[in-house]
Amino acid sequence: MNSILRYKRILSALLVLISTNSFALTHQANGDPQLPQKRQQQMNEGQRLLDQYRSNKNSLIGIKNLFSNNTEAIMAIHAKGLPRTARNVETIRNLLASSSKTEEKIALLRLSGSLYTYDNQSNSNHLIAQDLRHHIHSNEKDISVAALLTFSRLDYFSDSAELLKRAYNKKMIDVTGYLGEIAHLLPYAPASDQHKLFTILSAGNKNYANEILASSFTQTSRIKKLDSSLKKILRLHFEKNQPNFSVAIGEYGISDSSRYTTWLQASTMLEIDMTGKTYQELIFKHLNNPNIDPRKIIAFLSATEGKYLIDHLQNAKQKEDLKVLNERAQLYSKQLPQNTIMRDLVQQISSNMESPVR
Repeated sequence: MNSILRYKRILSALLVLISTNSFALTHQANGDPQLPQKRQQQMNEGQRLLDQYRSNKNSLIGIKNLFSNNTEAIMAIHAKGLPRTARNVETIRNLLASSSKTEEKIALLRLSGSLYTYDNQSNSNHLIAQDLRHHIHSNEKDISVAALLTFSRLDYFSDSAELLKRAYNKKMIDVTGYLGEIAHLLPYAPASDQHKLFTILSAGNKNYANEILASSFTQTSRIKKLDSSLKKILRLHFEKNQPNFSVAIGEYGISDSSRYTTWLQASTMLEIDMTGKTYQELIFKHLNNPNIDPRKIIAFLSATEGKYLIDHLQNAKQKEDLKVLNERAQLYSKQLPQNTIMRDLVQQISSNMESPVR
């Protein structure tokens, strides 16, 4: 029983890693002088562990008592990171071929995916994708799902949506997972496929997929790659799917706060691209709504995006608007003194207003 629970925890941790990492479009490389020194040291340590793992007959168990099993060792290597080299890709491919344990294969598949880069630094992207495609068709469900979720985050491939649909139809992933992965794919798909993917999303219209979709478009660089007609459709979609806080007035959910801030940022960036209006103008237009839930004001102004707004006011009217918004936030918090989270956040907003960065 303990081994089963441990395996489930390992699998769950890996899936969390997959869900919180975007596509492997990274600029990191071994020896890159732009990499922070600490990150470079971590990658060097990851390389050392991988070399030790390989030289010790694919095992680190018992070495300095660091790991109780090989899966833990592989996950530690993944957490530290590896240089994106052809040698490392080949090493992991060999480990995959020789491993017979499910949990080890899952960890190795994820580690393999981490070496895939947008600029093909290892010159082995095709081999990484090939191995993952192979394991997607594994008879073991957990291996198949792990390979699929890793593959779906590498890049957009012509068969990406098809493989996800197949897994969903076979009940290997649920509708939330399926739509979430489709949402991750959309920003990277060619214009010819963007509408097809959005049609799938709009038909399902799950909150999780909408959250991912919003988080995918907080940067103008991604929005500019969208088909112009899809921008209009996406704008309406965001308007219809604004996240809200709990109905309970006294509650302040951190996750609700994050979802709302991400949604407002994405909606604003999309509108900037389409209208040419300024960031400040659009944010104030939204937050100045007299019927807005004050918790949304607190959420945005206390976030990094809100700090940027405070530091980049453009005129006297915006300064006055900010003052009014802060007063609304302060009043709402004072009416609910038992909520210490809101109290601390509104204090932080006031502090940021008192010492803005100019």
